This record gives sequence, structure tokens and C-alpha cells, in this order.
Amino acid sequence: VLVDCTAGEELPDRYAHLLVHHINVVTPNKRIQAGGADRFIGAKNAAKQTGAAFLYETSVGAGLPIIGTLNDLIRSGDEITSIEAVLSGTLSFIFN
Repeated sequence: VLVDCTAGEELPDRYAHLLVHHINVVTPNKRIQAGGADRFIGAKNAAKQTGAAFLYETSVGAGLPIIGTLNDLIRSGDEITSIEAVLSGTLSFIFN
């Protein structure tokens, strides 16, 4: 298991390679989602291909299981029409 608690670009660039080699990745590093879509999709596909865990939810909603919950709702056939929330204490502070 690789636990990446950095905020840099170097490790997210390697996630797909690690996942292909069955190394689980857990990270709050926002660079994987905020960078190029190809990098994020590549990491997700690598995890799906090998069954390795790719856990990146800790960077969303103060670590609440929002992404997993939304995926479960969609898989069960629910249609999500809107989402309203304050998911970032930092952004709330800045906006206020």
C-alpha cells in the first residue's frame, strides 16, 4: 500500500504504474483529480484492471464517502439530478 500524503505532482504521475503492479494507493493528494483527465482515468483503469485499491476520496468533502455513495446510487439505478453541499472548510472560509 502506498499512502501518498504529499501535495506534489511526482507521485500522482506514478499511480497508474503502481496500480498495474498491484500496489494499492490511498491519497488525499488533489493533483490526481485536478491534473489531466488522462492521468486520472489511467489510474482508475489500472486499478480496475488489477483489482488494486485506488482510494482518493479523502480529498473530497472532508473525507466523507461522497464519491462511493454517489457511485452506489448510480449503480442501483437512481438518477441524481443535483447535489448541494459545502464540502470544503477552506473554501467556505475564503468565500465568507
